[in-house]
Amino acid sequence: MTQTYDTDTQTGQGQMPVARALVIGFVTASASMQEPLRAGDKTTKAAFARDVLRAITRERSPVGEEGSFACYFVSDMGAERIGGKSGGLNADTFSTAWKKVPWRGSPVIMPVFTVIEEDYEREHGEKYTSERPKLHIIGLTDSPPTNKSAVAGWLSRCHDNVHLRVLLLGEGKQTEQAHRTWQEIAHYNDHMRIETVGTETNAGEVAMTLLDTGA
Repeated sequence: MTQTYDTDTQTGQGQMPVARALVIGFVTASASMQEPLRAGDKTTKAAFARDVLRAITRERSPVGEEGSFACYFVSDMGAERIGGKSGGLNADTFSTAWKKVPWRGSPVIMPVFTVIEEDYEREHGEKYTSERPKLHIIGLTDSPPTNKSAVAGWLSRCHDNVHLRVLLLGEGKQTEQAHRTWQEIAHYNDHMRIETVGTETNAGEVAMTLLDTGA
């Protein structure tokens, strides 16, 4: 993980390293993600999610650079890291890794936060708290979390270390229900924000919005 170092301009000596935010992405791989993004639209929710996450990958890990963007999918079978259990994605490996994402059933969502935390602890758990990167998690979904209390509890517990951006995909009753449920969670967790696609068609612009922590 890349770190930045604050330097004392008076002495020229380095001070304690300050870790940059670690950007993590996830997508809910439910069957409904294969439906159109908007009524009459040929683009599916899954395809738009792919384009947004690919844009984030290019921003975080350009072609030729070692992969550093970790991205997960969560389905009714649990959560897995896209591209394998170790390493991150880059602009070279994203497309091949994405093809292995299954689209089935309905996600429960909480498993992806559990896996993210496990991977984070494995990589950064032995570092001093001040040296651990904060997590900037970007979630793309068309669904409400079926285990709302568990998700809300996890976010509350991780309040000081996690910033969550949720992008809701699609329109209609399912998306409206998802928005209400995520808003209920956000009401008690001011470190998360909910976005909707609206009429935006540029996945790159959406990606840049999601990367902005608002801090």
